[in-house]
Amino acid sequence: MAEARIAVAEPRVNTIEEIASPQSWKDVLGSFRSIITKRYYKVRNLIYNGVWPASLSNVRLTILTCIVLMLIEPSLTSGINASLWNIAHLLCIPQGCPRTLQALIVSSIVGIVSFIALMILRQSLLRLLLSYRGWMYENPKSHTILTTVWCGAVRLLSGYKPSLYSCQRSLPRLPVPSVKDTLNRLYESLKPLCTEEELKEIQMQGKEFESTLA
Repeated sequence: MAEARIAVAEPRVNTIEEIASPQSWKDVLGSFRSIITKRYYKVRNLIYNGVWPASLSNVRLTILTCIVLMLIEPSLTSGINASLWNIAHLLCIPQGCPRTLQALIVSSIVGIVSFIALMILRQSLLRLLLSYRGWMYENPKSHTILTTVWCGAVRLLSGYKPSLYSCQRSLPRLPVPSVKDTLNRLYESLKPLCTEEELKEIQMQGKEFESTLA
């Protein structure tokens, strides 16, 4: 009843005093803050789910490690240090640029590239592991060594606790059954429900449909 009364009631027009009141501006700012907050969490979750099972903290760790390796005494890590500075030369960074800034630029590029490579590798390995279905046919109280190793590998690659849609990129792609197999299953499921004449008619329609796809 309340909804019906609201629907037939005359629309209420706010006065200028009501629009300019502090409460109105507070409501507007509250709505704006709510929209910004929702957008922020939506983008954040999109990024987190996209890079899972890797973590964005890996980027910071890789960049920091590269900076330390580039600025540390070369005698301790001569090979890695030389390789990183060779990347700086390949990037054609001006020689007049401060050494710390050069290290930051190279470390950022190496860190981001390494992070993307690690993310793709972990997602591919996890997708490969999740294709294993042997655990479905085993006794829940006793697992084989293969299944135990598989569980450990999945746990190791999964990283931090995933959210609802984090596993989408890592799930194996299910094969789409062929039209012929689908029609055969349809015929088998309709046998108890249809007469022979009806089933033959459905089979003829199925063959006609299958011929249009060839």
